[in-house]
Amino acid sequence: MTSTTLSQTQLNFARFSIVSIDINKLPLKDILTIFIKPADLDQAIQNCDPLVKGKYKLNQDQRKKCCYYSRKSPDYSTFDITLLYRLIRNLCPSLEPTNKWGNKPASNDLEVGDDIERIRDLRNSIVAHSASAEISDDKFKDLWSDVKCIIQRCQQYTTSKGCTNDYNKMLIDLERKTFTFDEYTIQKARSGAICVFGESEIFCGKTACFEAEITLEDDVFLPVSWDRVDGMHRKQLDVRDEKYRESDNRQLRIHNVCKDDEAGYQAVLSRNYDVKILSNTVYLRPKGDLPCLEDLNATSKEGKIYIHYVFKVSENSPIKDIRWTKNNSELQVPGDKYRGGEKADSCFTILMAGEDDMGLYTCTVWNAVGSVSKNIKLGISSAEIVSTSNSKVVCGSDTTFDCTVSGYPSPDVVKWKHSPDGKLFIDLDTDTDKYLQSRSSHSLLVRKATLKQQGYYQVVVSNSIGKCTSNKLFLQVTGSKPNVSEVTCSLHGNSVKLKCDVFLYDESPPLNYVYWTKGVKHIVIAANDEKYSGADINDPSLTIYNVNNDDAGEYQLIAVNPVGETWSTVILL
Repeated sequence: MTSTTLSQTQLNFARFSIVSIDINKLPLKDILTIFIKPADLDQAIQNCDPLVKGKYKLNQDQRKKCCYYSRKSPDYSTFDITLLYRLIRNLCPSLEPTNKWGNKPASNDLEVGDDIERIRDLRNSIVAHSASAEISDDKFKDLWSDVKCIIQRCQQYTTSKGCTNDYNKMLIDLERKTFTFDEYTIQKARSGAICVFGESEIFCGKTACFEAEITLEDDVFLPVSWDRVDGMHRKQLDVRDEKYRESDNRQLRIHNVCKDDEAGYQAVLSRNYDVKILSNTVYLRPKGDLPCLEDLNATSKEGKIYIHYVFKVSENSPIKDIRWTKNNSELQVPGDKYRGGEKADSCFTILMAGEDDMGLYTCTVWNAVGSVSKNIKLGISSAEIVSTSNSKVVCGSDTTFDCTVSGYPSPDVVKWKHSPDGKLFIDLDTDTDKYLQSRSSHSLLVRKATLKQQGYYQVVVSNSIGKCTSNKLFLQVTGSKPNVSEVTCSLHGNSVKLKCDVFLYDESPPLNYVYWTKGVKHIVIAANDEKYSGADINDPSLTIYNVNNDDAGEYQLIAVNPVGETWSTVILL
């Protein structure tokens, strides 16, 4: 938002606020330096009873800035007008105003001390305008005229003493400055009798620090308390609480910031029992992300159960703790029964697992932002064979039984069994030419099913907690042997054709092959293709070329499918 959105009265206020708080304190800083060098300030304060224990006693924050009883030299540029005025008033008696300290100078009182009083008065006057944060044009012209005169006289005095700050130039630059709305808002906050500063966005787990600056000159120590503001609710903070340790009248420290600390915070200045002056509100916005915890998984092996967990956190929100519970009761990890399960691990191990370890286990991962939890229920694994159309198969065909295995921990053993009558089940060897078990889905492939493979099937699963048997499913193997017609004989020149038809019933497997015999000997047509032809599943007939006496004998057709073989009647040639 640009300065064009501000009214002229708001711009007047912003300029006058900067003059009263920032520019006007520079002559006071230089004047104090002229009379008391920073290295000599501590001793000067110690020699001044009013500043140590009298009416103008410095408060804790002011003593800290002055490096009281410290070997360090203070930085006058960090002093506000209130502190600079108090020090000059009590340590520089030669600068006493014409009308004494604390009184408004007459228009013709033009000594340096008189202008110091005027600077104090201007600083206090900005408080009167802080509620509306606006100054009319007429009022601003009068104030600005007074400021220029004060600055010019102070400039002459400090320059004559060797100071180099150019207050007049700062005033000219300020007249030309444009203001954004954010800059105006800052000046509005600073103009009150008490103002709170501090970083409002803090990563969870860090410490937030808000400082209160009293900008109203007063002759007595003014106590400050701290309030938390949530909407319409206001609560005074107990700074003795561990959460707020190291807090005092001028500083609020909030340790281990978390999402619950998100609220507005105000300093409250007490001028007397009935008068409370509230500062601006600083809104604390904790930053950071909750941990990301993936779903838990559990396996078992050799009498142990392993609960596997994976979590992710952002760099600025590290993990503080991991906690485990069983049926909502916290577990002691590590312990005699448990191993792992901590920040540096990825697995929680239950030793000597048994039925007593069944229950609901919860993993909770904490960081400064908050916590996330995942549950897993441990028990005996279960299995179910899914009933599908695959439970009926034509002899010689493949079929697959699907099996659903559920529960945690995942089973150590998944064993398929078979029974012809559903009573006595025998373990299957599931890595043969008859059966194949999937390692991932636990399904069972029945290869080229035969009548012997007809019967009941079930699955037995077991883990470290116990064993479970699935439902039973019956595999029906359908089909019959080929059907063969009578053999007929026909003469074609010097050739003879023995004709025989092969038929298959419904739900019977197709032919594997056909062949002919003479006597008890198998006729190998491929080796005698000049003598014989035919005898395949498309045309079972046998043709004999150049028939002679050697071809006399008994002939039969044999048709074969996965169910078995069928022999035709004998034909005598």
